[in-house]
Order: sequence, then C-alpha cells, then structure tokens
Amino acid sequence: MKYRYITFGQPTPEYMERYRAGEIPKLIAKIREEGKKKGFELDFYGSPWGTTEGIVLIWKSDKHLDEYTVNSLMPWHESRTVQCLNGE
Repeated sequence: MKYRYITFGQPTPEYMERYRAGEIPKLIAKIREEGKKKGFELDFYGSPWGTTEGIVLIWKSDKHLDEYTVNSLMPWHESRTVQCLNGE
C-alpha cells in the first residue's frame, strides 16, 4: 500500500537566505535524492495557504511512518507530518 506523507514546516533563517540567493531548486534536488535513497519519492513541494507553516513537501512511499526519517533533512523547524493512505 502506498502512503503519502505531508510535511509542513517553518523556514529557518538559513532557508530564507538560500531562498533569496535562488538556491532552493538545488536544495530540493538534494532533499529529493536523499529521500529516494531512503525509499521516499518527493511528489510535490511549495508554500501552503491557510496554515501557520511556510513550507510543505508531499512524499510517496510504501514504507510506514516508522521508517520516515527524511524530515531530518529539511532546513526548517517546528515541522509536523501527516500520514495519508493512498489506497494504491
């Protein structure tokens, strides 16, 4: 069964500096590659509306939440993850 992991977070000052420097695509590519090594596919990233957080990433995997360690790669704090069943 496929799961989706929706991760929200607050940008750190480091993230904002990289954002202003135009380095976010390179950062996301690195995060995507590290996630792939752990069995998680980055499905989407962006800025959510209607939440207190400023960043969102959506991951796909057949691995359970216990194996979800990709979140430690993120340049933000106060993150939270919601697990969803995809039913595939």
